[in-house]
Amino acid sequence: REGIVIPYAVVVNHKLKSVIITCRGSLSINDILTDAMVKPKSLIQSGKRWGFDGRDSYAHTGFLQIAENIRSHLQAHGTLHKLLGKTPVAKVD
Repeated sequence: REGIVIPYAVVVNHKLKSVIITCRGSLSINDILTDAMVKPKSLIQSGKRWGFDGRDSYAHTGFLQIAENIRSHLQAHGTLHKLLGKTPVAKVD
């Protein structure tokens, strides 16, 4: 499932200063396989990678993988920065 990006949409409400990312639900056999990956996965590594505290937090393994793929796709293309009219800041590891 790694690297797979399912269809998604990004909606920005500048007045409310909010961003909504929505993705298509189950449509194919591959989607059903993602749904079946029900083992909870810790968000510690995701938190370190994306800048939030993931301690004591868990997500559906398949959904987390898809969410991380979408997040990576958005970042690689600078989508949120373009939509929000902001200049990306280089991250130094």
